[in-house]
Amino acid sequence: MGASCQCKGVRACALCEHDRVASHRLNVSRIGRAFVFCPKCKLCIELDPQNGELGASSFRLEGIEVAENAITEDHEKFLVDAIESAPWKDSQSGRLKQDFGPKVNFKKRKVKCDSFLGFPAYMDVVQMSFSRIPGLNDFVPVELCNLKYSPERGSCIDPHFDDSWLWGERLVTLNLLGQTVLTFSQAQDFDDLTQKQTHYDAHGCGSEQGSEALGTRNKCQPMDVVHVLLPRRSLVTVARAARSEWHHSILREHVTETRLAMTCRELSETFLDVNNAESEQGKILLEKARVNPEL
Repeated sequence: MGASCQCKGVRACALCEHDRVASHRLNVSRIGRAFVFCPKCKLCIELDPQNGELGASSFRLEGIEVAENAITEDHEKFLVDAIESAPWKDSQSGRLKQDFGPKVNFKKRKVKCDSFLGFPAYMDVVQMSFSRIPGLNDFVPVELCNLKYSPERGSCIDPHFDDSWLWGERLVTLNLLGQTVLTFSQAQDFDDLTQKQTHYDAHGCGSEQGSEALGTRNKCQPMDVVHVLLPRRSLVTVARAARSEWHHSILREHVTETRLAMTCRELSETFLDVNNAESEQGKILLEKARVNPEL
């Protein structure tokens, strides 16, 4: 294992890849049917593996929103320069990270806020981009995690759920430098988590003439995945079924150029509800989650 590798358990990067890990990682060879997400009609449409054309089967996966050109080229350059001027820490699966937020032990459900000094000054630009996106004008981030992906390191992130005890309904990521693909897979396809099978109705793409169904009732099969293209400077929101019923991941095969991901998370209702004991910590976090000009 390389000196800068932080992989543990079944996690792996290009520095520490071995056979035991490869059998656990989701990759293109393990995928059954692949669907692509259309950001306009919000349908997941089956991709024909033979010719790469869109097929007749489709379904809706609620909770995915992709906004292209969420920031300008000038703002992207400003953000990248500011991020790269700060030190990176090695993370798992070949990624580098910068964290701004509380220290959390999710297993023991403990939150420490002492070391959280607020957000770096460039967060103003990020929050300005939120205000322009429908449905995000009330989004109040309490954590920022910058992740750097590079093909040389074999960067990826395995299928997972984000925590829902501390973090709220919406996960918001700003995609910088390079485009990639966010992949959704069903939780029951993996040994570590189980999730009941979900059924979806097939719908047609909307048009001025109305919608035509592309198929009858569609049942997702084992190892079905949904690929969501994230263009450079786009912003993706993950919520509802996409957040709570499907794993999300970045496949190594989809990291073909350096990419910076700025992911922001909001507080869960548990920490916002005044009737819960956690609300006091929620108040502290909201107070600290502001731009700190010194960072």
